[in-house]
Amino acid sequence: MSQTVAKPTTDTSADARTGPSPWRRLARRIWRGLINVFAVIGVLLTLYVTCFSVEVLETSSMAPTLRGRDESDPDWVLVERITYRLRKPRRWEIVAHRSPHGTPVMKRVIAFPGETVRFVPGAVEVDGVALVPPDNFPEFTPRSAGPMVLGRKVKVGFGYFVLGDYSVDSLDSRYLGPIEEESVTGRTVAIIWPPSRWRWLPPD
Repeated sequence: MSQTVAKPTTDTSADARTGPSPWRRLARRIWRGLINVFAVIGVLLTLYVTCFSVEVLETSSMAPTLRGRDESDPDWVLVERITYRLRKPRRWEIVAHRSPHGTPVMKRVIAFPGETVRFVPGAVEVDGVALVPPDNFPEFTPRSAGPMVLGRKVKVGFGYFVLGDYSVDSLDSRYLGPIEEESVTGRTVAIIWPPSRWRWLPPD
């Protein structure tokens, strides 16, 4: 008795011979590219929200370093929030913090807990030594002692003693006392807008 063996069938369709059409392959590549782009954007947005913010000051109490909303073209300032999780602020750095009303404030660190501050004509002394700003930041010039009596020593008991660069009109530690360490939100690192004002903020 003979036995019939079925021959294997072959698919002669175009898809079986050549695989997906060129248009399908192109669509898959585009889709994979879009997924990668969205992933990168997501990582960058997460990094920005976690580590950075952009602030605009209400006033120009940090002029000429920073311009506030009271001028026609205020500065947009980049603030990073990682450095002060790793170390304390340093003298001359501009720290960002919030006022009791929640508005962004930026001031320059002048003295630390345990140090003694004294205003003398044309200068600020810390522990009896007149402060000399770094060469890359010549704008800082103390112009007023505010409510502090010239020549009187004031000891910093907590936080950071901060001043605005435009000390004739700056609501800073001369009036409010030192700012608390917990109120500091970050370190100002650059002016990112307008383009004509773009620069890193010293000291580095």
